[in-house]
Amino acid sequence: MPNRKITVTLTGPVKLDGEDRKAGDQVEVTMSVALQLVELGALAGLPEVDLGDAQAGEDPVLHEKARAMAETLVGQKVAEAMAETTAELDNERRRADELALQLSETQAERDSLKAQLAAVQAERDDLAVAATTAEPETADPAGGEVTDTAPKKRGK
Repeated sequence: MPNRKITVTLTGPVKLDGEDRKAGDQVEVTMSVALQLVELGALAGLPEVDLGDAQAGEDPVLHEKARAMAETLVGQKVAEAMAETTAELDNERRRADELALQLSETQAERDSLKAQLAAVQAERDDLAVAATTAEPETADPAGGEVTDTAPKKRGK
């Protein structure tokens, strides 16, 4: 069994026999190399092997033990990956919540500044209207004194 080759499809990049291989490549490897690939995470699991045409001297019990070990390793790797992914997802959710709160605070501040600006503009407009509707006073050109231009009443 150690020399028997099986064809596997890689699920991750790996260097085999000095050659870089990528996920999706199909390669022929021995069972021991396949087990190593599973440990490295470059192989999701061992393919089904027909024990009916097993070579003389192969031990089906050993083969099943190897398969069980490989499946256990795959399960552990999947659990580790899920734990890491879940932790990253939780961190990203917390960050999203923080950013949503920050956005809400910034929008509230913006709205407050808009209201203040509108009040200042309204006050400016009121002052401009008041300035244009006020009665103009005239100054005495010679003395610079302000004089009343209203007609005076003549007494009896």
